[in-house]
Amino acid sequence: GLINNRYARRGVFENVNRDGSDNIVTSGGTFDANTKKVTVYVGWPSRSGTQEINIVTYVTNWRQ
Repeated sequence: GLINNRYARRGVFENVNRDGSDNIVTSGGTFDANTKKVTVYVGWPSRSGTQEINIVTYVTNWRQ
């Protein structure tokens, strides 16, 4: 949806895998059902076309 009729936002949720040392890895590893990667994108029009930034964070089910 639009924020202030100018900024477009969207969010993407992705699964997370971890290696044997419990580090998050982009390939291989074991699926972690208690962690999700969240990327939020915010875009806006400019003279040179649409500009966009993103923020990545991880959310966990920390009580597990």
